[in-house]
Amino acid sequence: MNNMIKIREKLKDNRAFTLAETLIAILILLMVTSVVAAGMPAAISAYQKVERASNAELLLSTTISTLRNELGVSKDQEVNSGNTAITYYNESNNMMSRIYMSDGKIMYKRNAGSDLSVEGEKEGQPLISDALRTKSKLEVTYDSVSINSKKTLVEFDGLKVKYGSELVTSRSKVYIRIIS
Repeated sequence: MNNMIKIREKLKDNRAFTLAETLIAILILLMVTSVVAAGMPAAISAYQKVERASNAELLLSTTISTLRNELGVSKDQEVNSGNTAITYYNESNNMMSRIYMSDGKIMYKRNAGSDLSVEGEKEGQPLISDALRTKSKLEVTYDSVSINSKKTLVEFDGLKVKYGSELVTSRSKVYIRIIS
């Protein structure tokens, strides 16, 4: 019963916060908000960096898988003198095809013929779809390509994913086994 009386008394109490108490509460709220707001750009930047790294790994993995699919069952592979392009016969489409670098992109050309020159070659298409690359603004490149004397192993040196001039991820060597 005693508790009920105390509760009634508190409910009847008309006292409120003073102006000073209200201003202090608002000031504390403003300080907390400004600290949170100051940290937002750093959080957004960190998120974008993690997202870019994740997309780069996905793009690199997709590129390696595509190269394996293209070259794994190919025949008559030849590498040009500059070690920048590989021409091969693709049995799945019965055509000579070529993978080469152009304007910082890995390009793919079907019906390439046996000419190993890639000087000024622009007619191919990107090995990886433009939609995947342009959405993330990432590009995949490589330094050189070579093939062993038995033509059983293709080696791509310096496979890299870049965001502008910034290196996001890379593989120093990627080996693709050719099954003949």
